[in-house]
Amino acid sequence: MKAKLWFLLTTLAFLIAVTGFIGIAEEVKAKTNGLITENGNDSLKEYYAQNFEVYTNKEVTGIGTNYIDAKVDTYNVRTVLYNTDYLKRFKNQDRVNIWGTLYENQQSKVYRGTVVKYDPISKVTNLSYRTNLFVNGHQTKVNPDKLLEVKNKQLSLKETDFRIRKYLLEKEQLYDNYNSGELIIEMKNGERHTIDLGDILSDSQEKSFDFDNISHIDIYMK
Repeated sequence: MKAKLWFLLTTLAFLIAVTGFIGIAEEVKAKTNGLITENGNDSLKEYYAQNFEVYTNKEVTGIGTNYIDAKVDTYNVRTVLYNTDYLKRFKNQDRVNIWGTLYENQQSKVYRGTVVKYDPISKVTNLSYRTNLFVNGHQTKVNPDKLLEVKNKQLSLKETDFRIRKYLLEKEQLYDNYNSGELIIEMKNGERHTIDLGDILSDSQEKSFDFDNISHIDIYMK
């Protein structure tokens, strides 16, 4: 229920913040009311099944309390993220990578997502090489996959979580046969990022980290 309510409320808040039109938010509310009557796994599956887009090495042109703007070709791209402390890390003219799910595509493209500093690695690698997957206590191999590709030294927790869960949804029946668990990212400096697979990762949890500092990733599905 927590995941369903979070998904609906943040969708409404997002549209009100971006558009300023209550009528549009009410229209979306009507379209998403079905999420409330479905079980939590349906909501999680729908959320993590979304397609996402990535823009690489783009210049920041504006920063608000809950968004970052950048120019991509002829479009202004706005990335909405409700985490003021995280957004304070960026400034105009920074070069960033943008990741997000598309919410509006008119005069501007508006994404719900995140950004990280542009810092490419010399050779593309894969999260699978550092990931251990346990399904009902039994270890299962994680194969290299495009969803798990790493091309930038700086990674965001939000994008990493989304990519891994989308992989698990497509390859390991997450939210079909397995409804709960944890995703734990262990860092070489002793820091640990723990994500509840039974809930959507909130914007308040967003942070970035260096790929080279990842020791390993443990996933427990049950």
